[in-house]
Amino acid sequence: HTLPHPASTNTSHTSPHPPPPSPHAPPTDSPPAAPVAASPTPPPTAAPVSAAPTDAPTAAPTDAPTPTCPATPAPAPTEAVSVNVDQNNLATFTWTAPAADSRITGYILRIQNMTIKYDYSYNFDQLSSSIQFAPAMSTTERTASVAAVTAAGTGAFSQPTTFHIKCKSGRQDVNGQCVVCEAGEYESNGSCVACGAGSSTNNKRGATQCYSCPAGYFSSYSGAYECTACPAGTTSNVDNTICVQCPAGTYAWAHGSSCQSCPGQTEVGATSCLVDEQSK
Repeated sequence: HTLPHPASTNTSHTSPHPPPPSPHAPPTDSPPAAPVAASPTPPPTAAPVSAAPTDAPTAAPTDAPTPTCPATPAPAPTEAVSVNVDQNNLATFTWTAPAADSRITGYILRIQNMTIKYDYSYNFDQLSSSIQFAPAMSTTERTASVAAVTAAGTGAFSQPTTFHIKCKSGRQDVNGQCVVCEAGEYESNGSCVACGAGSSTNNKRGATQCYSCPAGYFSSYSGAYECTACPAGTTSNVDNTICVQCPAGTYAWAHGSSCQSCPGQTEVGATSCLVDEQSK
């Protein structure tokens, strides 16, 4: 028998058993698939652009520098300089050049002042091994050394040779220095000597002699730089070392004058001729 269908109702009937799975549906209990990393896409490669031709000229290849030979070293130092100084202060310097060196074009002679450490250098272009001249320096002790010169440069200087030069006239050697003689002194054989009494240097420095005081002037001590005038009525004695009165029959009317004759004058040390005045 078929049961009658109930009255229509809005309630749907649900089967207590789920429908069978579709043969094409994925299983519900399978784990989710792991994400697959996308392969990096390489950047697009730019197409090569051909450079536009230029009108600039192509640089010519440079020539490689020509190798040069190293400069020949300067010659070895010469032997020590031989120095000879004559009585006129003319010095002759002689040396021996390096053994037959044809490269030598000249020499440099160096003269040093040992006291004040000052150099004078003299260049000689001529090929010579002997030089003669008077060094113009104000000291007496010096050294000399020489070096040869070539196109490559100057060689080392030789060992210094010590020599002595006399001071110029009117000067003396004081610890290697030429010192001018003071007024009242004169130079004698390289030394400053005081003028004797009765003389002076007329107030000049660097004198080479003393001068006797003229008549009517005197100096009573040595080393006087000038003579002193005698007072009127007096004159200097024979040695010009003191003043003495004019004898009778003479007079000296001014300072620094000699006694003049005055016949009939009886006064000693007269400053005028009374006889002449009475006759006027």
